[in-house]
Order: sequence, then structure tokens, then C-alpha cells
Amino acid sequence: MNRRNLLPDVLKGVAVILMIQVHINEQFANLEFFNSMNGKISLFLGSFPAAPLFMLIMGWYAFRSKPLKTEIWRAIKLLCTGLLLNIALNANLFIHTVQGSIQVDRLAYLFGVDILFLAGLSLLTVAFLKRLLHDKWWALLLVAIAIVTITPFVGNDIPASGVWRYLRPFIADNFAWWSYFPLFPWLGYVLAGMAAAAVSIQNPQIWNYTEKLAFKTAIIIIFLAGAWYGWQISTNLQRYYHHNLLYFGWALAAIGASVYCWQYLIKTLPGISSLSWVGRNVTTIYIVQWIIIGNLSTWIYRTQSGAALILWFMVITLITMAVVNLINKPRNQQEEII
Repeated sequence: MNRRNLLPDVLKGVAVILMIQVHINEQFANLEFFNSMNGKISLFLGSFPAAPLFMLIMGWYAFRSKPLKTEIWRAIKLLCTGLLLNIALNANLFIHTVQGSIQVDRLAYLFGVDILFLAGLSLLTVAFLKRLLHDKWWALLLVAIAIVTITPFVGNDIPASGVWRYLRPFIADNFAWWSYFPLFPWLGYVLAGMAAAAVSIQNPQIWNYTEKLAFKTAIIIIFLAGAWYGWQISTNLQRYYHHNLLYFGWALAAIGASVYCWQYLIKTLPGISSLSWVGRNVTTIYIVQWIIIGNLSTWIYRTQSGAALILWFMVITLITMAVVNLINKPRNQQEEII
């Protein structure tokens, strides 16, 4: 595998590691740490370099032409995997609710809108959308902007009772705490990734060196200029999960700046390429770490100090990698569904 091809896997590897640390912070950290500067740094690192980047890369690959039937089946597999993951990571909690020691809304945990649900719904949507838009990069980007723009108004007219109480969070719901990654605004990142892929494939020589340098400079300036605003949104989970167009634009610039940094690091530090293994196994790693963290959180939810969180991060990451390595041993190649 050449260096150029290493980049997406390295980026996915970094993203999932950052997801592990932010999941530990959200689930295990006591309020003193969670509300401290270190807690906020953890949330910031778990923002644009994690889920937004992850969905952008997924959009990049989703642009590639595949039979509609294949794309629909892949989306269905992701949706089913998301449901099974919610059952597995909340197994300990569900057992406690059956025993009567904990009282919660089990359906909210069963249908918690995590990133696998988002990935499945996104792939299902873009499977039809990209054919409708004929793979035009500007059309994909305009739809992405439109989706993020109308996010505050989507779902307001959908009832919040009965079955809709659990269906609405998949689309857009600023009031349901389990609506982590609703389709609005998060589909925007998938479409932005597709737009970037369209430009790269259809117009590989669209810019000369000077224009590329100007584009990179503009991205860095936007990232730095909006850093304080990006920090404020990224460190507030409710605002982050249901962010607006301004944050979306800043996050894209921040992702662009981080991609350039990782390109440089891959070229100058060969050891960085080892992260590509993590990226190639990103779905399995994501599932395993959530099963561990989710079940442990029933016992130690928001009780751990900063020092304990560091230890938990190291232990859970090592166990996750070991489990994934054992899963992969019987087969030579792992087919990831994200």
C-alpha cells in the first residue's frame, strides 16, 4: 500500500481512537473532570477530528459507483448492526432494569441514534440522491449546505409521542437526549465528502500550484479565525450534536487543515502509518470499544477521576485492539462495512 492510499486509513484510525477517549469521558468522568479544562479538551478532540471526519471519508468512498442493490444492502447491514450494537452495549443496563434496580426508558437506549444508524441512513439516502444529482459536485455541495441550513426547522411538526417519539430522533430532534447523530445535520458531511471525491475524480487538474496553495491558506485562516466558536460548540454536547451551518463550515475547514497535517506526518514519520491497521478495522474496533464502555458505564457512570480515565483509556484501547486482532486471525482480510 503506498503512502497516498494510507491517508484515509490513518485518518479513520485517528478518528476511532479519539472516539474511544471521548466515550470514556462522557460515560466515566465525574462532573469535576467533565466540566474542567481537561474534560473540555477531551470533548474538543472528540469533535471534528472524529465523527465529522469519519462521515466525510465515508462520503468520499460512497461516491464510487456501485449497483443500487449493493448500496441498499450495505445500508441495511449498517442499520441492523447499529441496533445489535445498542443491545450489546446496553446489555448490563437492560439486565438491571429487568431486575428493578435501575429505572430508565429502555427504548431510548435501544434506539439511541449512534453513528452506525447515521451511516446506514446516510448511505440509503445518498444511494438515490447521487443518481438524482448525476454525481455533480456542486449539486452535492449545495444539498449538503441546504440540509445543514434547514436543520433547526426539521422535525418540529413531527409528533413527539407514540412511535414517533423514537423515530423522530433519527431525522432531527433537539430535545431527545438519545438523538446523538440525526440525519440532519450530519448527512451534510457525507455529501461534502462525495462532493470532494467528485472534484478529485472528475477534475484532478482543476487547480495549479498557486491556486492549491491559496486554498490551503484559506482553510487554515478559516480554522484559526473560527477556533473559539468551534471550541464553544464542540465542548457543548447538545449544541455539537445539533449544530448549525456556521459550525459545519468551520468543521470542514478544521478537517481540511488536519488532513494536510496528517499528510505531512505520514511523509515525515513512517511510524504513523501503523495507524492504518486501526483504520482498516474501524468498524470492528468501534463496536468492541462501545460494548466494553457501555456495559462498564452501568457500574461506574460518571464516577471516575482524571487519573482513572487515563488508565481506563489505555486498558480499554489495548483490550479492544487485542480482541479485534483475535477476531481477524481466522481470516486474511477483514471487510469493513463503513
